[in-house]
Amino acid sequence: TYPFQRQKFWIEAPNSTAGDAGNGVPVLHPFLGYRLASAGKEVLFQATLSASAPHFLDDHRVQETVVFPLSGYLETALAAAGEYFAAGAHRLSNVEIYEPLIFPEGQEQTVQTVLTPDGEGKASFVLSSRSREDWTPHAAGSIQLEEEGSGPDQVSLEALRSACPTELAVDEFYAGIRTLGTEYRPLFQGIRQLWKGEGQSLGRLALPEALVADGNYLLHPALLDACFQVVAAVLLEGEEQNTYMPVSVDAMRLHGRCGATG
Repeated sequence: TYPFQRQKFWIEAPNSTAGDAGNGVPVLHPFLGYRLASAGKEVLFQATLSASAPHFLDDHRVQETVVFPLSGYLETALAAAGEYFAAGAHRLSNVEIYEPLIFPEGQEQTVQTVLTPDGEGKASFVLSSRSREDWTPHAAGSIQLEEEGSGPDQVSLEALRSACPTELAVDEFYAGIRTLGTEYRPLFQGIRQLWKGEGQSLGRLALPEALVADGNYLLHPALLDACFQVVAAVLLEGEEQNTYMPVSVDAMRLHGRCGATG
């Protein structure tokens, strides 16, 4: 060696899908991974994801490619809100997917969630992945801490059932979706019963049995995705049928950790 010799040493990010991220750093959430130190006001989280980590992602496919679901972005943002704002009801707004996050077979993706405070009880978030040296933003939105006591709006299940009198066969529904290029494999088949009315639909949902014991999520992405699937029953009406994927959410409010049915 000689004075001022320059060499590059890359520090490999530890795999964040296990119980800790290496060196005792705890994994806070399967999608968030662990928290990174930041010199600024931003709050940084980094995870290593793949089609098999978490394992259920492999069952969400579009044109035979494993794609991170919209429900995954929402869960990640809510988990980040829980870490930053602590316990309470959180509201997401103006969530938009810019570019799908895909998982090629056998490849891991480094995913970083950046939360930027924006006044008291408010923040924005961006979720990005790294390919070599470049970061690609995939989704962004706003987070707000809701006031205590602001409970969910009450709805009449009887009225909803009356407005959706036609029951659809769930197996045929999933088969029809598959012919359009979107494949929900067993771990993403959360619809148990499905009804349709004029311009609206209603579903009875349950988390697949193999995922019930997975308590790492505020609202399991497979169960939330089933909510979006119910909407497809309306979109598939008529002769012209296309592949639809949810890519934005105007607003979503989570009042607490959810169970395995809905």
